[in-house]
Amino acid sequence: MFQANLANTLNGLAAVLKHQPQRRRETEALHREALQLYRRLARSQPQHFEYQVAETLFHFAVAYHEWRQPDRAKPLLREAAKLIAPYAAEHPERFGKLQQDINHLLQQTR
Repeated sequence: MFQANLANTLNGLAAVLKHQPQRRRETEALHREALQLYRRLARSQPQHFEYQVAETLFHFAVAYHEWRQPDRAKPLLREAAKLIAPYAAEHPERFGKLQQDINHLLQQTR
């Protein structure tokens, strides 16, 4: 559980730092570390952590989108869309909004 809490904290910190241009590298590093943790957790418990991989990819892509780097956002959004689709189909009340947000941003980056 520690790793999940750490990944969540890293994402929160990245969300704050992304608005400070001089801290973009830090923001990227925080998102990458959170992704690495969630991916590792998802390998052993996909039903609990795969959607958090998708959510982290989405937030990382939002940062790139805000920094006007759509080419870096697109692959993250594509992967997030692929990961979240089965969860949103099975539980639209829980994952449908995230799927909509991912797809909306993906359309904006085309």
